[in-house]
Amino acid sequence: MLYIDGKTIYLTRGDSANVTVGIKDSSGNDYEPVAGDKIYFRLKKGVFGKGLVFMKEIDPATRTLVLMPSDTAKLDFTSYRYEIELVTAGGDRYTVIEDGEFVVGVELEEH
Repeated sequence: MLYIDGKTIYLTRGDSANVTVGIKDSSGNDYEPVAGDKIYFRLKKGVFGKGLVFMKEIDPATRTLVLMPSDTAKLDFTSYRYEIELVTAGGDRYTVIEDGEFVVGVELEEH
């Protein structure tokens, strides 16, 4: 099950998910990607925890985070922290979402 409430993502461990990330420019218009732009999703155990649990690159053209069952299959049933960052082709960095919560829910049957 996938459920999103604000910056909090709830996902049952081992499920697939496609999450479209809304990005606005400083004028409030939808972000229009250019060749060379990169968007990253980073998951950590805590805000100040060392090391990543995993990182995924998001396709700038679709702005869709694709999570496969293998991405969360071995995660603990707990709350993690995530961020989404846009790195422009020119090298500028913009944090799109900072310190979001990612909750891994219980699956009743392992796959």
